[in-house]
Amino acid sequence: MSTESPRVRVLLRTELFSPPSLPHAPRRVFVVEGALVDRQGGLTVVADAFYDGVGKPIEGVENQTLFLPMAKIDHAVMLDG
Repeated sequence: MSTESPRVRVLLRTELFSPPSLPHAPRRVFVVEGALVDRQGGLTVVADAFYDGVGKPIEGVENQTLFLPMAKIDHAVMLDG
């Protein structure tokens, strides 16, 4: 049995907010993909891919561990199995 975290694509209700003076995520992100590590009160994702509202990849972003509260999430798609 695999112990790897399942991959997930999370589609957000609104874009991630990250002020220019404290950037922790790219601007205009509406879709986050990565490893799902926890489901308590929302989804904690080690994100390795970010997309804008039309599905265009946002390049040049390093992995980020993000807690996405359920109120922020429209829906999520499990990419493994």
